[in-house]
Amino acid sequence: MRPNTSRATVTILAAGTLVLLLLLAAAFYRIGSEEKETKALMTAAQERAAKEADFQSLRALQVDAKADLEAFDQIAFSEGKLVSVIETMEKMGAVLGASVSIASVDKTETGLRLTVEVSGSWRATYLFLRATETLPYKFSLESAALNREEKDWHGNLTLFFPTFK
Repeated sequence: MRPNTSRATVTILAAGTLVLLLLLAAAFYRIGSEEKETKALMTAAQERAAKEADFQSLRALQVDAKADLEAFDQIAFSEGKLVSVIETMEKMGAVLGASVSIASVDKTETGLRLTVEVSGSWRATYLFLRATETLPYKFSLESAALNREEKDWHGNLTLFFPTFK
């Protein structure tokens, strides 16, 4: 009986070992599939984080662009701002003691040409010419002339303000 008992024991142990090996293989398979799911979830999380960072960058660019457009609008000249420029120039002349008059305003395809005449003492006329540099708009000085007539000085400026539509 001993050999049968040992055979039965070996068979039971072999079957048990086989079951344990199958359980071990199933556990490894499960771990492998969970690892794939984990990698997929990590990849999705990283992609989402990258998209979120891109979205934040885009938001920051939009805010910066809006601020830049507002700043550009403040310094860009338009026909609607002509009156305020003329008033500003007349006020500058009055403060500096110079007589300022607008000789002409010409509209071109690309902007407005403004011819300004100024007269007064040397100091007042020269300071007015210098003060035009402080106008808060982009412009080109096309011509400038300063002449003395008897005791007063006369200046003639032609300014070109490009307009943007």
